[in-house]
Amino acid sequence: MTEEGMSDGIMRPAGYKQGQKRLIAFSVLNAVIAGLFPTMVYLIALGANAFELGLYQGVVSVAIFAHFVTPLLIARFRKADLVSVGHGLAGLTVFGMGVIPILALGRAQGIYLAIFWGFVSGIFTNVASMAWWPLLQDNVPEEETGKFFSTMRTMLSVVAIAFTFFSGWYIGGRKDPRFFVPLVMVAGALSVARAFIVWRTPETWSRQDIDARSIMHRFKGALQDKSFRSALLLTMLFYGCWGSVIPPVFNSYLKELGYQFGSLIKLAAVSSIGTVVSLWLWARLVDRHGTRPLLVPTVWALFALMVAKAFVPEAGAVGSHVVGLIMIYAISLLDGVFFAGGLRLLATKIHFRAIGKASQAEAFMLMTAGPAVLGMFLPPLAGKAIGYLNALNFKIPGTAMGSYALVIILTSLLFAGGLFFRRSLPRYVDEKSSLDLLRKFAVWRYMGERRF
Repeated sequence: MTEEGMSDGIMRPAGYKQGQKRLIAFSVLNAVIAGLFPTMVYLIALGANAFELGLYQGVVSVAIFAHFVTPLLIARFRKADLVSVGHGLAGLTVFGMGVIPILALGRAQGIYLAIFWGFVSGIFTNVASMAWWPLLQDNVPEEETGKFFSTMRTMLSVVAIAFTFFSGWYIGGRKDPRFFVPLVMVAGALSVARAFIVWRTPETWSRQDIDARSIMHRFKGALQDKSFRSALLLTMLFYGCWGSVIPPVFNSYLKELGYQFGSLIKLAAVSSIGTVVSLWLWARLVDRHGTRPLLVPTVWALFALMVAKAFVPEAGAVGSHVVGLIMIYAISLLDGVFFAGGLRLLATKIHFRAIGKASQAEAFMLMTAGPAVLGMFLPPLAGKAIGYLNALNFKIPGTAMGSYALVIILTSLLFAGGLFFRRSLPRYVDEKSSLDLLRKFAVWRYMGERRF
């Protein structure tokens, strides 16, 4: 079997270039959609509280079990076709969310209808994303991981900055969710259109690489690898805490403190600025030095940023409001540097090293579904805990900080626990430590070495 960019199931250089262009274009369009349709802020505009935001996050995470369908499909259909059809159908659900303010439903009815559409969208998206990561692995050689993802994420971050600032400017201080409708409708149209971009992306043929044993044997084979298990557990804690718990809790916290919707929307753009200005450096460091010397400093920096979110002041008086805005924008900027720029690139490198072709779909499914297992339970649990503690007028002893701050601090501790699994990561023991990298930097900086 051959296709454009392929030769006897092996990707040619021209195939890599063609595939990478399509994948980057698809990702950039996703950034446009995310900038136009900030889901969490939209739900807050509909009147969602901390529990309902957490419930939305949890329900979307439940949809990730649609991944179990993809390993059955990926041996029969092209990965690019699965990505295209899945994301196209997910795009149609965006229109369902967009009409909610027009229907003039009650607060609870509108929110739970949005949660339903989020669940349906999550099913289609997760079937597609399960084929997306193997498609990326087919088109990106392991030694070019940093370079490719730096290029792709820089481009989509620039686009995200522009469209998120536009959305923030358009919404401003308006609280009526009907102002979101034009943005959501355009996002829906683009969500359907993106399906055609990735349609003919070249790939290595699944049937040549897939282990002939049953799906359950392939799952078992992936989990028997200790380095894969470590990468999975580390990913679960990092993405489960940061990606699932912190966004709904922190957005709800900022609303509680009195910050405007427009300010919340702009946080994503500020975070993207941090990503753009730092990705080139992360790519250079990851490709040249690997994951070990960078992982621990990155995680502790993110831990500090998570704790700092608990200390944001109320948007009451003019002075505290300005200080609060400076603080949350600074935190968001550094979030972009260390999470979207650093940790995501490190995690991608770890995943590509830990996953082999024999159980490619199953291994990527586990790597993606792992954080969702935490995402199903932690966000609603966090929302319930906040509601319960608020009813008790809880305050952290010796401070004015309440339930939101406590949940954020506890989540940051769980996040940092991922470091316990780092020593069994693939190639970890073969790479230099963080101190070795600092020494090399000192030699390069002060003794005139040509390359760092």
